[in-house]
Amino acid sequence: MQNLLAVMTNNGWQAGINDPGFTGWITVGCYFLTSVLCFRQLWRLKAHRRQAIRQPAIILWSGLSLLFCALGVSKQLDLLSLLTGLGRSWAYTQGWYDQRRTVQVVFIALMALAFVSSVKMIVTHFPRTSRRHRLALLGAVFLTSLIITRAASFHHLDTLLHWHLGSMTVNWILELGGISLVAIAAGWNVRWRFAEPIMANCGIR
Repeated sequence: MQNLLAVMTNNGWQAGINDPGFTGWITVGCYFLTSVLCFRQLWRLKAHRRQAIRQPAIILWSGLSLLFCALGVSKQLDLLSLLTGLGRSWAYTQGWYDQRRTVQVVFIALMALAFVSSVKMIVTHFPRTSRRHRLALLGAVFLTSLIITRAASFHHLDTLLHWHLGSMTVNWILELGGISLVAIAAGWNVRWRFAEPIMANCGIR
C-alpha cells in the first residue's frame, strides 16, 4: 500500500495516491463533480443557440470545467508537493534558500493583495455579470489563491491550515468551501435553465 502513495523522498517526488483516506477521496470527488457541473452548464449554454450567448460565459464555464478536473488530478497525485520541491531546488540552485522565509512572506503578501484586487475587480467591474457567474469567479479565485499560497510551504501558515476543528482541518474546510462556491454557482445555473421553460409556461417571469 505504501508504494501507491505520492510522497516526497530524498530523491524527489514519487508518483502515487496522495490521500487514500475518506477526506482525500471526498475532496477529489467534489473537484470532479464540480467539473462535471461546469461542463454541463457549458453544454446547456451552447445548446441554447436561439439565445444571445456571450463568449465570456462560454470561456468561463469551459475554463472552470478544465480547471477543476486538473485540480482533482493534482490533488490525488500531490502535484503541489512536486511544485514545492521544484521551488526548493531552485532556491538552492540560486543561492537564496537561507532567505526563503523572507521570500515566502513577500509571496504570501503579494497573493493576498492579488486576491483582494481580484475580488474587488469581480464585484465592481462586472456589475452586469450574472450573480451566478460572479459567485463562480469568486470561488475559483479563492480556491486558486489558497492552493498557490499553500504551495509556498510557509511553516506558520501550514500550522494554521492543519489545525483541527473537530474531525476536520482548517485547510479541508477552506478547500471544500471554495469548491462549494463554484459547484453552487454551476448547479444554480443548471437548475435555472431547467426551470426557464416551466416558468415561461406558467407565465412566471
